[in-house]
This record gives sequence, C-alpha cells and structure tokens, in this order.
Amino acid sequence: MIRTPDRTIAAVSMIALAAAAALLAQPGRYENGLSRTPPMGWNTWNSFGGGNETIVKQTADAMAANGMRDAGYQFVVIDEGWAQSRNTDGTIMVNATLFPSGILSLSTYIRSKGLRFGIYTSRGELACGGAPGSSGWEQQDANLYASYLADYVKADGCGANLHGPEVLQAALMACGRPIILGVNQWGYHDGWDTVCNNWGTNGTDIGANWNSISTFIDQNEPLWPLARPGHWNNPDMLEVGNGSLTLEENRTHFTMWCMLAAPLFAGNDLRSMSTQVRDILIDTALIAVNQDSLGRQARCVWRSADRLQSVWVKYMRDSSRAVTLLNQGPSSARISVAWPWLGWNAGVSCRVRDLWAKTELGTMTDSCAATVVSHGVVTLRVFPGTDSRGPRVQTAYNDTTFTTVLVLFDEPVHASSAQIAGNYTLDHGASVSAARRRIDKPDRKRQPARLPLHQARRHAGVPECG
Repeated sequence: MIRTPDRTIAAVSMIALAAAAALLAQPGRYENGLSRTPPMGWNTWNSFGGGNETIVKQTADAMAANGMRDAGYQFVVIDEGWAQSRNTDGTIMVNATLFPSGILSLSTYIRSKGLRFGIYTSRGELACGGAPGSSGWEQQDANLYASYLADYVKADGCGANLHGPEVLQAALMACGRPIILGVNQWGYHDGWDTVCNNWGTNGTDIGANWNSISTFIDQNEPLWPLARPGHWNNPDMLEVGNGSLTLEENRTHFTMWCMLAAPLFAGNDLRSMSTQVRDILIDTALIAVNQDSLGRQARCVWRSADRLQSVWVKYMRDSSRAVTLLNQGPSSARISVAWPWLGWNAGVSCRVRDLWAKTELGTMTDSCAATVVSHGVVTLRVFPGTDSRGPRVQTAYNDTTFTTVLVLFDEPVHASSAQIAGNYTLDHGASVSAARRRIDKPDRKRQPARLPLHQARRHAGVPECG
C-alpha cells in the first residue's frame, strides 16, 4: 500500500470511519433498504476472470437482446482485474489495457442498455490476485464506486488487515448512492446477515461440475433461517452452461438456486450460449420462485436414508408452495411429497403444476409422487385448496430480527418453541444470532419430531405428479 502524507489524512478518516462503524453495529443500523429480492445479473469471473471492456460490452448487448434483461437480470459485474494500483492520493488507477475507455464510460454503456453496473473489491489491503483492496480506503473507494454509478459491490475476503464488512457497508451507506453489498470470505461468518445484502456460504469457489453443485446445495440448506428480504445466503455464482454439467444438471443447478432464494449471477459466456441453456436461465416460472417477495429460502423436509433423494419446500407470498423433488443419486428414483410436509392437513386437495413441464397436473389429494432421473429434479407449484387449513408458518420481519409463529387454524400457538423445519427450531421472537446458535448446535432434547412422513403412502396409491 502506498504511504504518503495523504495517508495520514486517510488514517484519521479511517479512525473516524471505524468509530462510525462501531456505532452502526446496533440493531437495524446496516439496513440500506436494498435487494428486497435476490439480485440477478452476470459476473465476468467464472468464464473470463476480470474480463475486459470488449467482453463486458458485448455481454451487455447480449443480455439486452436475448431475453435475460427482460427476465430480470439487471447487474453486469466486473470482477478482479479492473484495478491496477493506487496513485499518490490513494485513488485507484484503472487497468487501461483491459479497460481503455475507463470504468465510468463502461458503466454508462451498460446503463444505456437498461442494465446496472457492479464492481469488485476485497476487504483486505490486496485483492486475491494482488490488485489494490479497500482496507484503509473504504470511504474513498466507496465514493469512487459512486462516481462510477455503481449499483453493486462484490467484496472478496483476501489480503492483510482484513476489515469486517461493516466498515465497507458503513462507507457505502455514506457515499450518497444506494449500492448493494455482497461479501465473501470462504464460508458464512457470524453476524454477516445483519450487515450485508448477501454473503458467501461455502468454503471454496464453485466448480462447473456435479460434485461441486451438489455439495453447495447441501452446505447452504442449514442456513435457511437467515435468508429474508434484503439479506440472502449466496452459494456462489451460477455455472449453468459451463464445464461438464449435463443439460439435466444445469436445470437442477438453476432450480435449486431459485429454491434457495440465492442471488442469480450467471457466469457463462452469454454471447454464445445454446438455446437450451438460455431457456433455463430465463425460465419465468423458476425465476418467479426465486424472486417471490415473501423472501423465504427453501428448506429440506425429507431425505432418504442414504441422503441421495430429498424434498424441498419454499413458502410463497400467495400461500402456495414451491416444491422440488431432488435426486442426487446415480440412478432414477421414486420420490413423493405429502401435503402435511407443506404445512397443510392430511387429506386435503391441492392444485398442482409442474413448472419445468409447464403442465397443469390437476387436483391431488394428500400427496403426489414422481420418478426423478439421476441428478434431476421435478419442481412443482402447489396451490392450497379450500380445505387446506392447517399448521403453517408465518414470519414477521423487522430490521434485524424475525419472529416465527406456528399458526394453527389461524390461532397462534403459545409455546416456547415452534417447528419450522424437519431439523431445526427457532424460539418465539428469536433474534438472527439465536437462529445461528441453533443452527450451529441444534438442541436435540427440545427438538420436536419431524412432520409425518407417511411412509406407507410413498410408493403405493400416491397420485402422479410427474
């Protein structure tokens, strides 16, 4: 890091900023009102590293023309590589070889396509590849991003003197421009959900192969209580269309990111992708699941004994449920779902739609079943019938806490603990930190039994849903 007389000024500013950050470390102080649904866009990294001006402009052109912008993909994010060094006053110097017209010019071009601009930094002194990081320069850098008309900042976790995300978030909130903050540091860290708009949940970068995708799905699941409007678990950028993934695996990858209410940042070459890959990325029914305004992340309500088959449920604003039957195993498998797993009474009738097949399956009573191919999914939207009154979960949000109440026939149950998943519980009025403690160390003695599995109905006499 360059040390000049201006560095003294920067140091004083840093002390003031740290003091401000300490004051901000209070309930609700980091709420910037942004990202009420998971952000959607494209990032250069998975296919191009930091990219260059030509690639980024061509990608923005493609997004405007191929349906991605209209499907909700807003952000074009340049990853590490744009920043080269700092000048004598600490201002970041742009890599003119890669971005000869400058960053503001690039941002203006992206915005002219009806898109929004995002930029990369690291919270240490240096980024992962050696470019200048933001540590000690947070406010100056935040002001620079604002001058670039940035709408999104991706903050990595590399370099010495790594500052917590609250320091950068405080700077962004003081820069005069609304900017979404997404952070990463090799897995979730306690308290980030009260500071950041999204945070990485895995210990390594995603890979364009089934083992990586499957592992990341499982790693993300226990963190579901932390996801809510403005704050999202991020299992990394999409690899749809990349590497060794088959068409079925691409579809499963995209489905599960939608179910997990994850940020959807495509990472493939949008200029040359196949029609099949494009159709996955712009599927309106799956995107609607991801972008549902209730802001709930799917949770796993059933797994097979070998943990290769599972049922995932995502509560929706209109009282319907998005349901995915997931087969992570090496061969086709029969999977069923019972309506009580969705929070409704046994014996009720529900309207069912297959989202990928785009087919109405009719009204089904109590449950349904499907044969799911290896590494595949069957994804349903289940709409409650008039007789579906029964236990359901309602969540009330404020700035930093969420309260989970089990509602039985429209009357709150006054109990010390209410079940909201097969594996984890939250106390009434539990804060986010309490939720994290319960995730880290589930209280097995107080844990209620799983929802009924209806094992006898799983493979016989169950209506077809695929």
